[in-house]
Amino acid sequence: NDADFFDTNWFNALEALEAADAQIIVPLPTQAISSIFRATVNHCENMSSVANRMERVAFIGAQVGVSAAALIGTEEVAVEDIGVLEGVQGDDPEEVLDGNVEDLVNFKLSDNYTSNRCVYMFPDAIVRNVNGTNIELHGFFMAAAAAGHLSAKQNVAIPLTYKTLSGFSLTRDKIFRPIILNGLGNVGATVVEPVTGGGKVLAGRTTSQSGFVEDEEISIIFIRDSVKRILRSSLKGFIGGVQSGDTNNLVGARVDSIMSALVSQGLITTYKNIRVEQDKVDPRQINVFLQFSPAYPINYVFIDIEVGVI
Repeated sequence: NDADFFDTNWFNALEALEAADAQIIVPLPTQAISSIFRATVNHCENMSSVANRMERVAFIGAQVGVSAAALIGTEEVAVEDIGVLEGVQGDDPEEVLDGNVEDLVNFKLSDNYTSNRCVYMFPDAIVRNVNGTNIELHGFFMAAAAAGHLSAKQNVAIPLTYKTLSGFSLTRDKIFRPIILNGLGNVGATVVEPVTGGGKVLAGRTTSQSGFVEDEEISIIFIRDSVKRILRSSLKGFIGGVQSGDTNNLVGARVDSIMSALVSQGLITTYKNIRVEQDKVDPRQINVFLQFSPAYPINYVFIDIEVGVI
């Protein structure tokens, strides 16, 4: 790159994306991977704030060399496994030349990413056939496959769980024991298992550690964002008008109509407590409050049986 300044953390690119209408951001860096992932997640959190009102989710994943034990937190990753740019290799040039690579990096997922605006794909490597040659790529390229799968669906309430992604292959050593899979799920990883011609998502979730299902489930995040966008767009027509005695009733009726339509679409199941009132501090502002229940996905089926004489 012959530019005077090299945008290592993609700050310029993310700044340009602030003006774009996007719901999913998938960074695919070739260097400074951890820094770019962190900047992307921060970007999505900032853009999803009340001030910016442009909700979006970052889809990232593991790079080659990040093991399941590293994500769970039972071991740290050596610099030589992930590249010098991702860690600190030695304290001075002499240590590096002597082969001192004792500095380790903490890749425990729940210590690094705890946002409901982030989806972290695992395992760390996939295989892609390019011109007849199998090439190993970073696992975070599965994020692009997952984002493409979700973008193709008209109904954002459909979860990513148990969906098959295509365009890549996973080697057989990417099958993990149930105790490892549970550990990966607990720290917030979206694990993909090998199937013929692709990979199956075991449980699609965000990296949130809040304990709330509404923060962990990807589809509910998208439902929440869709409701926000639809309400903002539908109520924008009132801006520029003059308040009257019927204004609150008209706004409330519009909101009720919108939420009723969302129930018919299957995005939400019920709603209540629609309240419209003039702001007490700034009388030029109309405040709208409501509660709704999203269309929850089916992630588990619990079967309880009793065997004996009836």
